[in-house]
Amino acid sequence: MFENKCCFVLTIYSEKIKSKFKGTIIDLETVGDFCNIYCDEDSRRYKDLILTIFGYITQNELNILCAEGIEFLEELKTKSAQIVPTLQRPLFAFNCSFERGVLFHSCGAGVEFDGELNIKMFEKKKHVVSLLRIPNYDDPFFDDGFGCVKA
Repeated sequence: MFENKCCFVLTIYSEKIKSKFKGTIIDLETVGDFCNIYCDEDSRRYKDLILTIFGYITQNELNILCAEGIEFLEELKTKSAQIVPTLQRPLFAFNCSFERGVLFHSCGAGVEFDGELNIKMFEKKKHVVSLLRIPNYDDPFFDDGFGCVKA
């Protein structure tokens, strides 16, 4: 199952996996409000969101970096910005505009994604996860991003 390592100010969950997937999927969780005066494709829409979880999955591993409290958010930003350039391409996200905007405004990391996992905008993540046969990993907020934000 998950290996839990306390790393100064972050909790890092890692699990070895085997898949035929090539590349890396990046998935972020945030708190805060969207700046809705901008359109979905404008990165400024995401400027007020605060990165709380940085997750990525590759052919061989699943990694989740989680800020366990407000005092750990800066370390999460720093570590995320260091990891992004090392990730194996091609890079994918469930919503590339969201991940690109959050990584840029939160961490200063410029990321160009190679592909979108959602077939259409605002598609439920559970549909894509099911199609790609990605396990749920007992996520209590599975397909309920707003529930995660409230918690």
